[in-house]
Amino acid sequence: INAEYGETSTGTIAGPIVSDTTELQALMENAAHTRPIDEICAELGLKDRFKGLDDDVANQRVDEDGGNDLADAARPCPAFLCCLLPCLNNTARMVEFREQIPRDAYRLWANRRAGGKVEPQLLEASGVVRGDVLLLGQVEGCHAAEDCFKIAADCVIFECSPDFKMDRTPLRADLGTVPGSITATDDDPLKSGNTGLLGTNVVSGSAKAVVVAIGVKTQWHRIKYESKKDS
Repeated sequence: INAEYGETSTGTIAGPIVSDTTELQALMENAAHTRPIDEICAELGLKDRFKGLDDDVANQRVDEDGGNDLADAARPCPAFLCCLLPCLNNTARMVEFREQIPRDAYRLWANRRAGGKVEPQLLEASGVVRGDVLLLGQVEGCHAAEDCFKIAADCVIFECSPDFKMDRTPLRADLGTVPGSITATDDDPLKSGNTGLLGTNVVSGSAKAVVVAIGVKTQWHRIKYESKKDS
């Protein structure tokens, strides 16, 4: 994708919204976390990362990508069987899904009804799209704290407090706790401090991050579900 863009003195990215989603869907696989954050924002149609994704772009993204949902992937059977065999909802995979995948999330949002005032917006995690700016950890204005401490999608961090840390053991036991960073600390996105990963937890501090992968495109899906299919 060769979208041209520029940056204003306020950090606003000017540039076209990219309609070809092939590269965008592979951002995390292609080490997006090692690329300049302005470049990522431009490709995702995020004009100003300090104001959040425009509603029109977010709605378009929902149509392109579908929902940020792994419920079907976590089930050991077709969804319609759960009505007949509810015990299948209590397999280890489904229990892990309910405990670790957040139901809600906070994103940065410019409220048009309030004259474009930028504020946290609570939404269902399944409604998160690529280009959204997630608010993670101890964030002012987030009233339901648990919704900020579980990460709802794979994202690249562009702002974090000095004490920001993430626990990645829910994703893979050997990953441990990772200090946050606004630059890549490892070529591997699973180990780098500037990535937030679906299903992992914020231990301390706060951060803002741009979503680059949702649902079946996340590391959680690849490690928890795809790898088990192949084994």
